[in-house]
Amino acid sequence: MNGTEFIINFENKRAYLTGKIFLPLDQLDLPDNFKQSTSVASWRVRVLDYNSNDNRIFAEILSYHTSRQPFSADQSAYEYEFAQLQKIDFRSIDTLQLPHSLKAPVDKTAFTASNATTSIGRYQLIPKTIKESVSLPLDNIHFRSGYVSFEKRIGNLTYSVEFRVYNSYIREEFEPVKNYFGNILKTKKFKFDITASIRNQEIEENEVYSAEVDRIDDSFVESLKLEFVKTITSRKIEDDHQKTLLTIDDLFDVLTENKIKATVLFEDEKSFFENMLQISNTKHYKHLQFLADKHAFKIMKLRFIIKPFSFIFLIKGEEKFYIVWETLNTSEATYIWQAEKDRNAVKTELEKVSDIIKVIKMSGKTDYLSKAEDNFIRISHDYSDSLARIYKMEK
Repeated sequence: MNGTEFIINFENKRAYLTGKIFLPLDQLDLPDNFKQSTSVASWRVRVLDYNSNDNRIFAEILSYHTSRQPFSADQSAYEYEFAQLQKIDFRSIDTLQLPHSLKAPVDKTAFTASNATTSIGRYQLIPKTIKESVSLPLDNIHFRSGYVSFEKRIGNLTYSVEFRVYNSYIREEFEPVKNYFGNILKTKKFKFDITASIRNQEIEENEVYSAEVDRIDDSFVESLKLEFVKTITSRKIEDDHQKTLLTIDDLFDVLTENKIKATVLFEDEKSFFENMLQISNTKHYKHLQFLADKHAFKIMKLRFIIKPFSFIFLIKGEEKFYIVWETLNTSEATYIWQAEKDRNAVKTELEKVSDIIKVIKMSGKTDYLSKAEDNFIRISHDYSDSLARIYKMEK
């Protein structure tokens, strides 16, 4: 359990560790005047030490929230440990943050009827409803698992509050590609409509709506993938890197400004390839789709070449493997090299193909074609609609 992060939700003098399991507040290391708190609040904590013999947790508080937060996805895995728990101690408690999240009971016996509807001293009995709208650039918005968040000071608060808009389609992995959301939504800012109930410099309840966040669904994510592929493949990239044949991770390191990982949007190179075909409008569509369907993904990862933008496939034949070089848009013929039906032989031949392509890119294809080895095949494209006639073979 050490290192685990989880949510504690406070409500009605209880500290909830799951929807059903809770501890009374006196079993938490809280200041005495807060142990009778009935307020709703939430803390995210990290376990520093779990003592299974004494059923105690020593934790650090990562963040304070003034409203109930969803329990983390893996929190239910520790239901047994939580059910046995006797005590939670904290390394430290931020005394400035604590009153903003977990309110101590207030002695109201000094209040008189004449001012109970407004305030007594600095204590306000009736919450004030605040409505504000704010438009924020994407750089000020954070994508998390199941929600977006931002910080804002509203009303007469003297501190900023984290607000959240929940949407199950949003993933934390979207954070590095969030600027592409603006391309699809045709806006550089998200608008948020905030309604909050404030009393004594505390937000008791809040609700936030964003039309932009509301538009994010399955179809939006698919559009995001296409927009991302369209943007990165249209960039002018200097072909000055050392490797000729790139894996999808290599490709993203070259094409993306922040070295974004391919897994942010795509399950694997096949998913990325299929999205690329959708937006490329290539006349090689049938050829590439045919080769992708035949590619031995379990044996070799799809390889990419920057210039000309092209692909290296591995086709498994009855007696041999075939390493196939096919371009995305140029009118180059398809180049095929045969390899023995052995993984080591494929690896060796792939290294040779990498060297051959490097030479062709530097010196042209004529010299290579004049002295190509017997395991080489060149195929001219047939652009008719018949899939059966996609290739004409010639030595």
